Amino acid sequence: MVHDTQRVSRSGDQLTLVWWLPEQYWRASMDANKSVSRLQEEKFLSIIRPYNIIAVVDGQVGAMAGVSYLSEDALRKEVSIKDEQGHVYAPLADDQIGPDAKNLLMVLKPIIANLLGALGNNMYFLVFPAQNGNGQFFANPTKNGMLTVDVGAKVFQFRLPLGSFLPPMYDAATGERFPGNYRYSPFSGKALSATPPSKVGSNSQ
Repeated sequence: MVHDTQRVSRSGDQLTLVWWLPEQYWRASMDANKSVSRLQEEKFLSIIRPYNIIAVVDGQVGAMAGVSYLSEDALRKEVSIKDEQGHVYAPLADDQIGPDAKNLLMVLKPIIANLLGALGNNMYFLVFPAQNGNGQFFANPTKNGMLTVDVGAKVFQFRLPLGSFLPPMYDAATGERFPGNYRYSPFSGKALSATPPSKVGSNSQ
């Protein structure tokens, strides 16, 4: 899921990383933690559900390999997201974000900094709406669609659905396993099945 939700650009002396953290990412992470109860999980998800959270770090590498990173204020002016209908959304202001969501981001910041060092210390979490002007949720990683993140002139696209958020697909003949957003084998061109090979075989007898 980390691989599917991150986009990285290294062009010349520029380094940019975009990390989309949808509700489904948090749900899967908590499902893997047996110490988190269903009630705790739902309370947490209700906090972040109104938002699309995008972590961004943008830096310029100097002649001696030192990196100058954009500040949070500078990133807020550079970053926007776009839904599949082409509607553009700017980062929400602090007074548009709930207090619990703001507390969550304050907790995340030092954790990411400890994990990623200087890169994490200069990664900022920008908050965008999860619903369009009609009150409809967009950018669901389990459904068809598109999410675009613009960082200045750099464009990062997430073609949806993302395979890691779906059950795997299988080649009934070879038993090969593919990401959940694959419909056909890239090797044979044959249609894939959501049923594991052993079950395919038992159903065909």
